[in-house]
Amino acid sequence: FADERYVQDRLDAGDAYFRGNSFRQAVRQYFACLEYAPRTMEPDATLGLGRSLLALGHEEEALPYLTRIESDFPTHPTVYAARYWAAMAY
Repeated sequence: FADERYVQDRLDAGDAYFRGNSFRQAVRQYFACLEYAPRTMEPDATLGLGRSLLALGHEEEALPYLTRIESDFPTHPTVYAARYWAAMAY
C-alpha cells in the first residue's frame, strides 16, 4: 500500500468526496493517505482532512491539523488556505 499511486489515489478520492459533500468518506480517504504519504503530499492531505473535519462540525479536532501545516510546512502554498480554514474554525 505504500505505492505512490495508492497514496495519490487516496488524496484524489478525498478531494472528490469533499467536493461531493461526503465529508465522512473524505476524512477516511485523507487519513488513509496520511498513513503512507511521503512528506511532499502531507500538506495537501492534512489540509483536506482539516477542511473535512470542519465541514462535519468538528472544529476542535480540525484546528490542530490546519495549524500544523504552517508550522511543519511554512513555505508550502497550502499555508494560505490552511490559515483561511483555521480562521473559519474560530
